[in-house]
Amino acid sequence: MADNIFEQFAEMLSSPGPVNWKLAEEMAKSVIGTSPGVPDPGTFETLYRVVEVHMHDVSPLGTPGKDPRLVTASQFLTSNLKGLSYLLEPLSELIKRSMGTELPSPIPLDGLTPALIGMQAGSLMGMLAQRTMGHFDSLLPLLGGSQELVAANVDSFAADHELDVDQVRLWALAMERITMAEYAVPWLTDYIATVVEQYLADLEIDPSVLMGRFDNIGIDGMPDPSDIEATLTNPGSMSGLLTGPHQAEDVASIRALVSFLAGYADYRLDAIAGVVTDLDIIREAFDRRLAAPAAGEQMLLSLLALDIDRRHYRKAATFCREVVARLGEDALSVAWSSPEHLPTESELDDPVGWAARTMLDDSGLFDESDESE
Repeated sequence: MADNIFEQFAEMLSSPGPVNWKLAEEMAKSVIGTSPGVPDPGTFETLYRVVEVHMHDVSPLGTPGKDPRLVTASQFLTSNLKGLSYLLEPLSELIKRSMGTELPSPIPLDGLTPALIGMQAGSLMGMLAQRTMGHFDSLLPLLGGSQELVAANVDSFAADHELDVDQVRLWALAMERITMAEYAVPWLTDYIATVVEQYLADLEIDPSVLMGRFDNIGIDGMPDPSDIEATLTNPGSMSGLLTGPHQAEDVASIRALVSFLAGYADYRLDAIAGVVTDLDIIREAFDRRLAAPAAGEQMLLSLLALDIDRRHYRKAATFCREVVARLGEDALSVAWSSPEHLPTESELDDPVGWAARTMLDDSGLFDESDESE
C-alpha cells in the first residue's frame, strides 16, 4: 500500500463494486503463502483414461468435457477467487442497505463494506484453497471455474488417511468430472443464485454488532489504516452480524441443494466401483473429513449464519439409489429437468413422495403401490 497514511486509507476503502476483490486477492495470497507444486501430468495419464472409459458421460448431464487440470492451491485460488461472488456481493449490498448512516462519519460506508467483505472473502478463500481438493470438495458451489484438482491436497488427503494415492486420485478425478457436469446444467447457476438471494432477503443486519467491530478505531479524526486493516483481516469480524427472522425453509433449500449435488456425484461414482476398489474406504475417510469442517468452512458458515452439515450428502446419495432401484434411471433424470423437480430436504428421506410430486401416475414411472413398501 502507499506510504502516505491518507493514500493508504483511500486505497483500502476504494472499490468499483460491492466487494473489493483487490483486497480479497491480496489477503488470500498472504494466507496461502507458498503452495506445493503439481506432479508430472504424465503420472495422471493412465488415470485420466480409466475415468474416461468408465465415465464417458454422466447421463442425463451429458459429457463432462476435458480432463481436470492439475493445479496448485495458488492457481486454484486465482481461478476461483470470485467463485462465491453470487453470495458475497448480495451480502455486501445487504450490509450497506441495512447500515444506512449508523457508522461513525469518518468511516465511509461505501468503501468500508466492500473492504470488509473483500478481506473476509480473501481470508476464507485462502483457507479453502489450502485444503480443498477441487470443486467437488467445496462447502458451497464455486461457480465460473473449470475442472481442476489441487493435486497436493488430493495426495495429502490420501496420506492423512493412509489410503492408496492412485485410488484416491481416481476417485477425485471422477468426482470433479461429475461435479463440473452438474454445474454445466443450464438452469443450475441461476437457481443457486436465487436460493441464496431468497435466504439473504430474509435476514437483517444488527448495526450494533458491526459498530462493535470498530471500537478500536478513533472517530474524532482520520482512522488509522492499520487499525482498520487489523479489524478487516480478523476471520471472525463478520460473525454474528446476520440476525432477524430467518425462515427455516430458506436454510433447508440451501441444505437440500448442496446435499443433492454432492449426493448425486457420489451415486454416479458407483459406475467405477470396479476400478476404484477402495471406494468404500475412501468414502468413509471423506465422511470423517467432513465431520471436522476446515477453518475456511467454519468461517463461511459463521459469516452466513448457516447450519449445513456436509455429511447430509450421504442421505442424498441414498435417495438417488432408491429412486433408481424403485423407478429406474429415467426417473432420477427428472430431478435435472427443472429446479422445481429437485428434491426438497424432507423428500431426501422420502423418494416415493418426491416421485409422487414430480411425476404423473400415467407416466409409467410412479406406482402408488410403492408407498406400501
